[in-house]
Amino acid sequence: MNANQTSKLASYKLIVKEARENATSVNLIKSFADGITNLESICTAIDSARALQETSRGGISDDKNALCDELVELLVEIAGAVHSYALAKNDLTLVSKVDYKEWVLEKMSDSQLIAAATIITGEATKIAASELADQGIAPEELAGCLSTFEKFRTAVSNPRSGIIDRSGHTQKLRDLFAEAAHIKKNVLDRLAPQFKRKAPDFYQKYKAAGIVIIRKNGKPTFGGDTPAENPNS
Repeated sequence: MNANQTSKLASYKLIVKEARENATSVNLIKSFADGITNLESICTAIDSARALQETSRGGISDDKNALCDELVELLVEIAGAVHSYALAKNDLTLVSKVDYKEWVLEKMSDSQLIAAATIITGEATKIAASELADQGIAPEELAGCLSTFEKFRTAVSNPRSGIIDRSGHTQKLRDLFAEAAHIKKNVLDRLAPQFKRKAPDFYQKYKAAGIVIIRKNGKPTFGGDTPAENPNS
């Protein structure tokens, strides 16, 4: 699992823990309680898939998977910046070109991801460095993304990596995280506001548990879930 997935799993488990310790409050809303049960089952399935993934991955395949995860995270940032720039310029054609969600990129095959990365980085390089920096992407960050992209393409072209490829366990993890994100966003988050009135203490614990803390370069950043978040947060 990548750092983003690890952080999300920790958040999901904390939500389940808080719900189990506040069962009286949770049971006030049956559909919410059922959602917690489903989320708990998914967390168990994620742990199992992770164990299988870690025992089956190795060598070049492991390197390529790590590059893939890194590339997807960088592309999400670059695409978001270009998307924001395009909206400011009212360039709807460019908006549609870079409208890539994280879960869409994660579900792509290697060749599809390379095609998407070519579009995203190609459009980003057309924007003046100062204007892209206004959207949060410094020149060195774009250069870092381009470097990771090139490394990924090299790994994909390696004959051995073509045989190994990303394992089914990795795909299974992505599907499970998508399902967990869907339950949290479309079931739990939708019902939770009722607890502000019915069980305010639990509501605050739920909101705190739902914060995803992702550490990059030793610094914490905060993330959240996006829809079926963001099929293959």
